[in-house]
Amino acid sequence: MKSIILLMLSCFSVSTIANDYFIDLRKPVSNLREDVEIRINKHRGFAKWSKAALDFSQKSLTKEEENVINAYTRHIYDPVNTYLRDPNEFLNKYPEGIANVKKLITDLNSGVRKLPVYKGKAFRATSIRTDLVQKLKTGDIVVDPGFFSTSFLPETAKNYFESTWSEEGRTKVLLEIKVNHSAAPLVLDHANDSEILILNSTPLKIAHMEKIDGIDYLALETVDNLKGFKGSIYNFYNGEPMQVTEITKPLVEQAGGVHNVCKII
Repeated sequence: MKSIILLMLSCFSVSTIANDYFIDLRKPVSNLREDVEIRINKHRGFAKWSKAALDFSQKSLTKEEENVINAYTRHIYDPVNTYLRDPNEFLNKYPEGIANVKKLITDLNSGVRKLPVYKGKAFRATSIRTDLVQKLKTGDIVVDPGFFSTSFLPETAKNYFESTWSEEGRTKVLLEIKVNHSAAPLVLDHANDSEILILNSTPLKIAHMEKIDGIDYLALETVDNLKGFKGSIYNFYNGEPMQVTEITKPLVEQAGGVHNVCKII
């Protein structure tokens, strides 16, 4: 009898832990007006903190770093991330832009590293290859070669999820990310987005994954040390398998780009 009770408690404990994931993303909102009010109220506190963080860091930022941080979400995120994720596509879209984008990436990397580090939860809605969703399992590592835009607000991720469509062969997912390092807040023109930028090529470990009401949820956690890691690693953008050594030498390095370096010591 005692063994049965212990087993029941054990099962209850596991279930409770699993249900701790995605609470913020699954919290219901009564209507659009309520959603907007929630986002505005939460954003005010975040914006005040992130603005103070940027003001504090400004004395150590070069003018180029300050400019590229301010410009990132306005218009340079596309060429920067296209270059990092798919250099060949970049050459097709911006054939004359190699030298310029390399300078932007250098300044963005060095500038973001001077900002105070954000630690806490972040959220994102995105689409990934359907065959990757089917392959992923808890404990795997995913790596986005580009800068990974997330939000302090789960409401922002949910809004993007609802308002975007997914191409054939790709599946929309909602991400909850435990950020321990390699991320900084950005002060944006996009009102109420409350962006947290995770540095390019930061390894993200899958802590939990679940399909709820037909929606795929992934719980991720930033990783800074892959010493001894023997599991599967995937490029989060194109779904291809990766090796540990590729994380410190992504494709873009062939063109002389800079990247975030994961410690493998």
